Amino acid sequence: MKKILVTSLIIGIAAIGTALANDCPIVRGTEGINGKISVYESNENKDFLLVLPSTGVKQALTNLKAYCCSRPMLLICSDEEKNNLPKQYYPESDSLFDHLVDVAMRRLDGVTGLAYNLVPDPTGLEWRGKITEIAKSATGAQAGEIKKLFIDYRTLHDKFDTIKKNYNKNIATVSLGDKYKETCKLMREIYEKLGFDTKSHISDSSMIRCENIIQNRINRE
Repeated sequence: MKKILVTSLIIGIAAIGTALANDCPIVRGTEGINGKISVYESNENKDFLLVLPSTGVKQALTNLKAYCCSRPMLLICSDEEKNNLPKQYYPESDSLFDHLVDVAMRRLDGVTGLAYNLVPDPTGLEWRGKITEIAKSATGAQAGEIKKLFIDYRTLHDKFDTIKKNYNKNIATVSLGDKYKETCKLMREIYEKLGFDTKSHISDSSMIRCENIIQNRINRE
């Protein structure tokens, strides 16, 4: 069931990029990805490193390159480069934004294998662990217990900047619901931090599509 949910998300994410510019040139050559990671790991991005570690950004850049290299009209890559890239399971998109959203959402699922073997988001991991524990219980769980757990992890808090600065604090400050709700905005800001002008690349309509995809994902769960 979980694989179906993630696959549906990827298909939707690929649709966001239709309104975006081609980002393939930024991953050209051997220094394209490393250069962007160096920018991202600078001290001024310390808040964003809590939201999406540099390993996650590197995975998004790698997946972007894998897609671009698979289409010679977008990016010409050597055989050596192609052999070191993933072959599937990433969004079919030439937009880095789409790949950032994909990686972020997979980490929130709390399952390492579904998140390109990256360390899952801590809140997503907590949620997945509690749900798994209930599912394995021989006696089952009271409806009230499940409802309380859901409310605790899905209660929304306000102020985007507060959520960003306190991203990995306890769920009373930043819930899993907060993280899902702000994923598109956070990934847009990370995209901008990597050296893009988001106003010319990511339109309001693209943001709305992104938010709708994530809301549909939450509704299915």
